[in-house]
Amino acid sequence: MIAKDMPTFQSFELPKWEVITPHTQHRLLIKSMLVQQEEALKSSSLSTTKMLDLINKTVYDCLDSREAPFDTVDAFMKNLTLADREALIYGLIVSSYGEEQDFNVTCNACSKNFTEKASLHKTLILNYMKIKTLF
Repeated sequence: MIAKDMPTFQSFELPKWEVITPHTQHRLLIKSMLVQQEEALKSSSLSTTKMLDLINKTVYDCLDSREAPFDTVDAFMKNLTLADREALIYGLIVSSYGEEQDFNVTCNACSKNFTEKASLHKTLILNYMKIKTLF
């Protein structure tokens, strides 16, 4: 196939979730991760500190807009609490993988393996977060 015969790439919007951070009450849109971001997280063999830095950088990079007070990674870290970042990580997971997940479970009694489908939003008790989907 010659390059001119290749189909053109059509731009598309990544899924987004709005997260209202529990402590600072910022309303932030977070986009789905890109494949390269997910691969960097999955294949990383970094120390705990460097892995946390990578996670925080990935969350920052997935913000839909980076305006003050989140115009730099340092400002992002300074202006959000740990609970705020946890809420954003939850939003990142849901926007990247969807609200329903399949979990592989092994029964302790009989060792049988089965798949259980669960809704993250309904199953997790996140009483300090207000998260909603945008369509």
